[in-house]
Amino acid sequence: MPELVELDMETELWSRVGIMHSDEDTPEFVDEDGLQEIIDIARVHRRKAAYERIIATAADVNSLLLSNYAQLLYQFDKDLDRAEDYFKQAVAAEPVDGEAMRRYALFMWHARGDLVGAEDMFTRAIDEEPQSSQHRSSYAWFLWMTGGVETCLIDSGNDTE
Repeated sequence: MPELVELDMETELWSRVGIMHSDEDTPEFVDEDGLQEIIDIARVHRRKAAYERIIATAADVNSLLLSNYAQLLYQFDKDLDRAEDYFKQAVAAEPVDGEAMRRYALFMWHARGDLVGAEDMFTRAIDEEPQSSQHRSSYAWFLWMTGGVETCLIDSGNDTE
């Protein structure tokens, strides 16, 4: 289980990768003219620049950074082609990461409508990290929503081999 860190330490760790958090980032009021939306957009652009800087300069970029950046491109920039490129890099990165596979599966399902590819990626994520209830529940939700309910099997977790 990952070790929890104090808020000050977390802030320091994020600042090392170029993502700054401070009291100035949080406004005390939001007017009707969309100040909060402007602040949120600025935060997204700052995070995007930080990811781009790390990806461009780091000798060893991991799947978490790549899939986070892909998610940002997908959700905020709506740049599906670049997002898919980074998802593919995340899935191919070593060590293999089931979470990157799960995210890519969700992307293929929602953004591309590629049900076959999404199902394949969900099952690869489960095969890679069979203990992950998040991967299993995402796959079950996918099956439920796409009409594949008949393929859902109850896994008792009692393998008798």
